[in-house]
Amino acid sequence: MSWNMFITIAPQYYVQYWFTIDGNATDYAESFMSVIGVTSQIPNVGIMFVNMAIVVAGSLMIRIALPLVINCFLVVIIIVLVIFVQPNDDDRNWFYIVTLIIIMLMNLCNGVYQNSIYGVVADFPENYPNSLIIGNNLCGIFTSVMSIFTTVVSPDSIMLNALLYFCISLAILVICGLSLIVLVKLPYYRHIMAIGERARLDDDAERPSPAQYLDCLSYVSAKVLLHRNSVLGATV
Repeated sequence: MSWNMFITIAPQYYVQYWFTIDGNATDYAESFMSVIGVTSQIPNVGIMFVNMAIVVAGSLMIRIALPLVINCFLVVIIIVLVIFVQPNDDDRNWFYIVTLIIIMLMNLCNGVYQNSIYGVVADFPENYPNSLIIGNNLCGIFTSVMSIFTTVVSPDSIMLNALLYFCISLAILVICGLSLIVLVKLPYYRHIMAIGERARLDDDAERPSPAQYLDCLSYVSAKVLLHRNSVLGATV
């Protein structure tokens, strides 16, 4: 949610408000959206490989709670910057760098959080992962509704719009953290987690070895090559 909010307000707050001077787009304004696209994907891709290596090791709940806490801290920093730092030539350079660092850290946390959430949901019955996907879709809808709401409430104040976006993001992150505390205390959750843990112990689950990764990569590569050849054969 925090990243959805960020990317929605970015063209207004960062490109127009911060990096455009007297109607003239600076180099920062012209490159900002492309740069944040790259800086957001690098940690996401990196954390995918890290999670592959620690697929069983480590507490999933810690890997869910810690990113929430860090994201709350990052959003608080953004809110402080929105309130106390106004666009000017002296601050533009460091503001740009700090923003990119925040984006990387935020997406690093999001990558850990999302992968860990799917790891937890994997122990639940099959209809629960579908509910998680629906929740992700609702997140996008909520962000769109927020965009309409802020446009109606304050069409001329980009700073106020940004403040609304980030404050709501912080509130939602706090609600997620509180709901996590409630979740781990529910008897049904504990029951499902106990079943999943017993299943992993019975299967003697352990961290995959490098040889297993190579076998998996070889198998997937062969399937991709076979599919590619069949597609090419059908088009000839």
